[in-house]
Amino acid sequence: MGRPRAAPAARQSLRPARRRTADRDPRARMDAMLYACVTGCPWHDLPETDARPLSIARQFRRLAHAGVWSGLLRALAAPGAPAMLRAMEYWICRLARRAMRLLGMAGIGLARGLGLLSALPMLPWFMPNRDLSQALHAFTNAVLDRLPEQRPRPGLLTLLGKCLQHAGGRPVWSKKLAPP
Repeated sequence: MGRPRAAPAARQSLRPARRRTADRDPRARMDAMLYACVTGCPWHDLPETDARPLSIARQFRRLAHAGVWSGLLRALAAPGAPAMLRAMEYWICRLARRAMRLLGMAGIGLARGLGLLSALPMLPWFMPNRDLSQALHAFTNAVLDRLPEQRPRPGLLTLLGKCLQHAGGRPVWSKKLAPP
């Protein structure tokens, strides 16, 4: 036959109580995120809080995917941004810099377009540049389309290849090359 089943109310009382640290102290979670982003420490080295470090990291990723950090960058660059938001520019840029791997090329393009280069994870000339890459691709395609009739100057295709490689940015992002 099997085990007798408990009533739903009894099952609820037998379950261990779930901790809801997200609702407990959201300010402490945000402080922990800011601490990790400003110091550059790994999530597991966060100071003691009510929430576990991996829960804070998970919340940070959720906020990044929800567009919170991108929205803060846009609000910061808006002409009528409040002075209090402008005073937090350093911290907002550090949060966005830590989230840049999650945001990808859209985040890099956003930070470049808004002129908030300190939100980039590395100095701007090491980062991929979509506009330069598209212009170089268009010029390279124009040169290649004329290739059977008109030969390019010696070394031009090599130079274009190196320029495209530079426009693509460094393949590995390094914290050593990050702006202060």
